[in-house]
Amino acid sequence: MPDSEWTTAINDIRDQVEELCSCLRQAPLEDRLQAVATLNNTFAGLNDRALREAVIAARAEGWALRRIAAAVDCSHEQVRLLTT
Repeated sequence: MPDSEWTTAINDIRDQVEELCSCLRQAPLEDRLQAVATLNNTFAGLNDRALREAVIAARAEGWALRRIAAAVDCSHEQVRLLTT
């Protein structure tokens, strides 16, 4: 089965981040630390927003909290908090 467009995009981003991290090994430590912190903060914010949007969409389609929790590997209580 061929990859979907979004699966391919995720794999491309992962590969690019791995390449960036490899390149950063050559950077001065202060620059490397700042770059990694920036990268982490950026991805954390994007991931949080995307996760919240996906959870809200699943709830709107009638998914139970436990089903969503299983899909995103967290507790149903964490899912409930994402939808409030």
